[in-house]
Amino acid sequence: MLDMMDDNSKAMAEDINNHEPMENGTSDERTNLIINYVPPSMSQEDIKKIFGTVGNVTSCKLIRDRATGQSLGYAFVNYDNPDDANKAVREMNGARLQNKTLKVSFARPSSTEIKNANLYISGLPKDMKEEEVEALFKPFGKIITSKVLKDVSGEGRGTGFVRFDKRCEAQTAIDDLNNKTLPGTNVKLTVKFANPPNSRQPAMPLSPALTSPLGRALTPQRNFSGGPVHHQMLNMRYSPMTASSFSPACQAN
Repeated sequence: MLDMMDDNSKAMAEDINNHEPMENGTSDERTNLIINYVPPSMSQEDIKKIFGTVGNVTSCKLIRDRATGQSLGYAFVNYDNPDDANKAVREMNGARLQNKTLKVSFARPSSTEIKNANLYISGLPKDMKEEEVEALFKPFGKIITSKVLKDVSGEGRGTGFVRFDKRCEAQTAIDDLNNKTLPGTNVKLTVKFANPPNSRQPAMPLSPALTSPLGRALTPQRNFSGGPVHHQMLNMRYSPMTASSFSPACQAN
């Protein structure tokens, strides 16, 4: 069965990947912050105003879905002074805004080690919350951002994104979770890189075996029959001891 991102998901993946967390200057001049779990009702100006109480903000960028204009729930704030950035991390990390708890940290420098660490996930239960997705992927490494996609009515679409701190951590998650079936569901997860290195190359045409009537007849089809599927978070725990999160590639970095 083919699993393909729709146009909206592709646009969102590209938008997220175009904003790889980057750090301005050297390690002694850390001024760029990433803010996660921004309340959906907050505007870019709201964020700049709040973080401007700590120090002079030179730039602020709220990341939005290019198709709908809705907030993706995270933003970048850059300070003029590294001391102000440090103060913002101390004072704003864990701050409660509306129904969200902010996660404020320094944005990582761009490098091969951390690029392309964004995963696209499909096959999630439609009632699965963002916090539950993070709990599922957390054993494999440090999560920078996560997003569960919803339709216009607010119902989950069964798809989402998780960005890890390092690409090797994302690869470990793929190795352990791709094609796994969560307890209480009958749909296998698809976990893959949202931006593989050759993602910008023209797509290969479908094989005649998949486009011919005979090929379609032989292709396994997903069974959508039955009522809604519910899950229990207690049964969804993956132990880091059983996962391959201790891979030498990740430990060496």
